[in-house]
Amino acid sequence: MSGGSGSAGGGGYNLQARMIALVGVHVLSGEPLAWLEMKECQDIPCAVSAETGGPGDDFCVELLHTNVTFEVQAKRGLSADARLNETLDHFASGLVKDPLVHCILAIDPTASRPIQTHLLDDLNRLRQGREDRLHPVTQKVLRYIATKGAHSARELAQRISLHIFDIERRPANERLNALLLLRRVLADPTQAEAAWSTLVDDAMQLIQHRGRRDAQTLARLLSSNHIHLADTTSSTTFPRYLSWLEETTATFLVPGLGVRLPIEHAWVHLQALGDTVEMERPATLEAKLASYHEWERLSYREHSYSAQDVTEFGHRVVVIGGPGAGKSTLCQRTAHRLAGSGERVLRV
Repeated sequence: MSGGSGSAGGGGYNLQARMIALVGVHVLSGEPLAWLEMKECQDIPCAVSAETGGPGDDFCVELLHTNVTFEVQAKRGLSADARLNETLDHFASGLVKDPLVHCILAIDPTASRPIQTHLLDDLNRLRQGREDRLHPVTQKVLRYIATKGAHSARELAQRISLHIFDIERRPANERLNALLLLRRVLADPTQAEAAWSTLVDDAMQLIQHRGRRDAQTLARLLSSNHIHLADTTSSTTFPRYLSWLEETTATFLVPGLGVRLPIEHAWVHLQALGDTVEMERPATLEAKLASYHEWERLSYREHSYSAQDVTEFGHRVVVIGGPGAGKSTLCQRTAHRLAGSGERVLRV
């Protein structure tokens, strides 16, 4: 946490609480944080947890469309001293343990110049593959990280970002941006200031009680304070949900091989029987196996249809088939195709 450790509260929590509130605003608005350039998706947060005990400890940010998480430490007035070393201790241990963690060091404008300019610029350059002409403060950081394990200090440093947040002063840029986003998602835009204060106060409680917030709980929080989201919020949430669903159903796992294949192309088309087939209930194991294989022969009959067409255009469809016949994959492919066409699909 800012200016200390633990979850005991105090003035040092102001930066941490406002950072958590800022993430909450982005959760509600669906806007990316822009803290990290990501190849596969944008860094749109879906939940935030305080005092997690993770490498960031202050709070953890969960993101849409990816398993990458942001572990955040918020530090006011940071210099290249023992507090920086303590932060690096937490970061290094977490980065070694979890390759999907990215650590964010959030500082305020009172941080020392070497931190604000030299370290910030060098960390950005390291992520771009540049290792030349590093400033003394960065070289010191890399030497310190190198003492924490066998991993390459430069590789670990590429998963650390530093950002300056001017969020505590009333006309601060990040605060103004948060208010702008709130005005877009609230039914009454004039309640933006009240909503921001509510989110900051709630963040203080999250820190004290080690809580978690997502879009649903944040909406309930605001509603309990007579601050309601605009109906248009659903018009932005639904497309993002369909985009997420289309992405997460785009591949399927081949059991035993651990290989993921594209569901649109690596697909064996299944057939559905077009009329009722009466079959006796098998009495023995051999008869059951023979009955199971009989369905494959029947699928080549004249009165059979594409199972994909049946699931997409049928009003109420129950998918029945033997183990390994492809029922789950058929349903996943159907969800993928319907989401891609903008249909309402509920993933259970």
